[in-house]
Amino acid sequence: MRRIAYADAQFVTTDAIAAKVLEYAKLMGRAATDDVVQLPTVDDAGAVRSVDILLGPASQMTSAEVDGPEADLDSGQLLAELDRRIATLRQPHAEVVSELEPGYDPDLDDSAPGSTIT
Repeated sequence: MRRIAYADAQFVTTDAIAAKVLEYAKLMGRAATDDVVQLPTVDDAGAVRSVDILLGPASQMTSAEVDGPEADLDSGQLLAELDRRIATLRQPHAEVVSELEPGYDPDLDDSAPGSTIT
């Protein structure tokens, strides 16, 4: 189990969830974007609770190993969703290299590659 410290809160979750959240937060910082993630956690009394955290470029969190019994947090669906979101951030995105003039039509441009001038 891992204790995540985030802003002024601390919560305990599984090793796998903590690792995925940190990986996702790192990629979101690189992408300069943000997202809200709902995590299953266990409180000091052993009750399962839900925590919503906002991850983004300014997220600062720590994850530390804690002693105690393993909690049965249903994490399969969350881990699959985090994997999907991480994969989306890792996909290359097209960038606009240059913009064409408004109204430009490559079919009418004689200097366009592949065109023939008669």
